[in-house]
Amino acid sequence: MAESTEALPGGDLHTTYLERSRKELQKKVEQRKRTLAEENERLAVISRKVHGDQRPVSAKKQLDAVAEAYRDVAASEPFLPFPDSVVPALVALRATNSTITESRKFLAEQSISLQEARDRLDIERANLADQKALAKALESRMQSLRHGIESRTAMSPNQVARERITGLKKSIKETDVDTANLLKALKNFIDDTLASMLAAEQSGGPVAGDMMDIDSDDLEAGFNARGKRKKTKADASLDKRQRKIDDMFGGGQDQDGIDEADLDKRAAAREEMQRLTEELMNRLMDSGGSSSDAYVDVSEESAAVRFLVRSKVAEFHSRDSKRLRLVDFGREIGN
Repeated sequence: MAESTEALPGGDLHTTYLERSRKELQKKVEQRKRTLAEENERLAVISRKVHGDQRPVSAKKQLDAVAEAYRDVAASEPFLPFPDSVVPALVALRATNSTITESRKFLAEQSISLQEARDRLDIERANLADQKALAKALESRMQSLRHGIESRTAMSPNQVARERITGLKKSIKETDVDTANLLKALKNFIDDTLASMLAAEQSGGPVAGDMMDIDSDDLEAGFNARGKRKKTKADASLDKRQRKIDDMFGGGQDQDGIDEADLDKRAAAREEMQRLTEELMNRLMDSGGSSSDAYVDVSEESAAVRFLVRSKVAEFHSRDSKRLRLVDFGREIGN
């Protein structure tokens, strides 16, 4: 039998093993069915005896029946596959597959935990670097303070006073330069951008800031009740294009008298904003920290006034809407 099996090819040998395993399993199934039928017959006989005698079965007889059943099962040959069966290989394959699946799942969970640990490590490293930088900065500051104390202890009071005066003069000079630069930037912002937006809002156009690009054409066309730019007539647009062509070839007329109304609107808005900001800043400087003395009287709620209030730069008096003052940011921070 073994020689004939070894002579078969690999595929036929596997098929033969499967067929033998199937027949063996069928044989065991038939054997179990016969055993089950015999047990059913025995139970039927016992049941007929019990019902025929109309006497209860004693506990000893029940125990004897159970013991007999266990002895029969113990004496019977257990189901084991034959030596050439593929059942052990299938069982081993199933166990191996289950182990591989569980291992992959465990590795996936561990990879997530590893990534979280790496993220925490990066955060802690960044915190450590920040703490080292802070400690280094504090150490440098302490060293400079020690050096300053040591140098000042060796100086006379007059030298210390002169050094402080020199430092204050330098700080005042730097502050004056920064203030001049800021005022220059504010003036350029008002001239280049804000004046047109304020003139448009004052003429019934959009609120300053809603429409960024406003030119003289927009101011000349005007705005409707919804704050939208009005459409110009065809002949007016043709006239503008003709003027631009004439200007390109040097034959155009002087523009000073043509857009005089628009220039007057922009100039009025620019002058009002510059005058208002200058007056507010001077009044705040002269108030000496007094909130009640920092207010400026305004005749009307113009576009410039509304812009300063919307920007949180200025605020009205709580009881008088005709009085306006700058928000003293330095005083609020100091308090």
